[in-house]
Order: sequence, then C-alpha cells, then structure tokens
Amino acid sequence: MKTTVCQCLFIVLCLGYSTAYANPDLVIVSQKVSITRIDQNRAVYAFRILNNGTRPANLNNMRVALEISRYHFDDLGGVVYDPFATVDYTGMRMTSLPPVIDLPVGQFVDIQAEIAEPNLFRTRFWLSVELNSNNAVSESINTNNQGFGVSTNPNVPSGQIDLRFASQLHIRPLNSTRTSYSFLLLNDGNVTANLQNMEITTELSVNNEYQVINREKYMKMRYDSPANPASLAPGKATLVKFKLLSGGHTLPGFYYLRVTLNTNQAVSESDDSNNSKEANSIGLQ
Repeated sequence: MKTTVCQCLFIVLCLGYSTAYANPDLVIVSQKVSITRIDQNRAVYAFRILNNGTRPANLNNMRVALEISRYHFDDLGGVVYDPFATVDYTGMRMTSLPPVIDLPVGQFVDIQAEIAEPNLFRTRFWLSVELNSNNAVSESINTNNQGFGVSTNPNVPSGQIDLRFASQLHIRPLNSTRTSYSFLLLNDGNVTANLQNMEITTELSVNNEYQVINREKYMKMRYDSPANPASLAPGKATLVKFKLLSGGHTLPGFYYLRVTLNTNQAVSESDDSNNSKEANSIGLQ
C-alpha cells in the first residue's frame, strides 16, 4: 500500500504533537510551602512535588529558585514585598525525602532545604518558590511551578492565634444616616483562626467617650465582609467592610469610631490587647 504525501505529513504532525505533550508536569501540591524555624538565623522549607504529566521526571539536575521577603499588605489584602528586604536564591539543589531521581507519573515526593538568612528570620517573612528554574526537566506546562509560604511569628507562642489590624480604619460617610468603614484583619498567629462566630464591636461617638447613639445598631455586630471567610490562615489578611445605619439619627459632621475584634471571645487568642483600633471621620459634605 502506497503512502501519500498527506499521510506522511499527518504522521509527522501526530508524532510532533505526542512528543510535545508527552512530558512531565511538575507542580507543588496546593502551592503550599511549609516553613520550620531552627533558630533566629536558620529555617527549613518543605513542600510536596507531584508529577502531573504523562512521562516520568528525572529530578537529578533540577534546581529551585527561592525568594524570601519581608512583606506587608495593600488596602485590599494583597501581599506587597519589601524591595529592600528581599533575598533571591537561584539554582538551589534541594533534597528529596526519600531520595528520588525519577519521579513516576502521578506520584509525589517531599522536598526540603535549609537556608540561613539572619537579616530576615528575626521577623515574619514571605517565601516564594519556583520549581525547575533551570529548565532541566522538559515539561509540558511550565507556568504552574510556583509555591508560596509564610513563616511563623516568633513573638507568638507556637500553636496560637493572634488577630490584629493590618491597616488603619478607613471611614467613608455614605449619607446623613449611613456610613461605612473597612480595614484589613490579619491572623498574626501560627495556626488557622476560625472566624465563623467571631463578633466585632463598633462604637460611634461625637466625643472621646464613645457614647453609642443606638446601642442595638452598633454593639456586637457579626463579622460581615464581602468574602465572609470562615477561616483565616496564619500570616494572611482579609478585607473587612461594614455599612452602618444610625438608627434614624443624623450622623454628626465629624465623629469618632472605635472597632474592637473578637468581643465575644469566640477565637482563643494569645494576645487580645491589640484588638481595638480608633479613627476620626472626615465629616459629611
């Protein structure tokens, strides 16, 4: 049977297609990187790599790039890296546990490395990881190689929660009877905080004594943010927003606002002395 030119071209295209897509695909499971402090100068990073491709992956020459940064949050809760406190480690050889060279399809292996960086480890820091930074492994997809981790707060005892404000209170009058405020809520502890039953107290006043105009409207308000997260992971922040009614009273042109977190003690915290924030309004127009 004779093979036509079109048939030959079709076979070549199929071989090329199968060769391009029959490759390993390395991913970090859940993009999660765990960080364990050894002391103020050293820490161990660990994460799990999965081969999600269609061929085994040879990890013998693979390198991993790390970036460690001190960080803060923007007004929406996004991470902002401190450009003056960022260290890049490129081309690191990390150790797998147990030692694995060829990673079969659908299998995973745990990777870890120890790094010393005393200028950053004395505070909480953010770690980003990029697998296969030297492209030693030919992957079908190389845009899913990122992982992230947040260190523990050395000032909070292990296994405890510490809720606090990660921003100022932002107050915005809506009209003569309504106002809104927002802030970033941070879990500065070392374990996930369950926020489902947490209550926030809002106090409004025209003087420094915080006499509430309508106590039923302002006291012990339920947690009420647009995303309404049920939990908050360590080192993560979420934007909280409230819209308040004055109970039929006209809001003063300028007023004081005090917000207190976790007033019903629904979240067990290591330190509840940092749960209040005060601010002045900008006044109604």
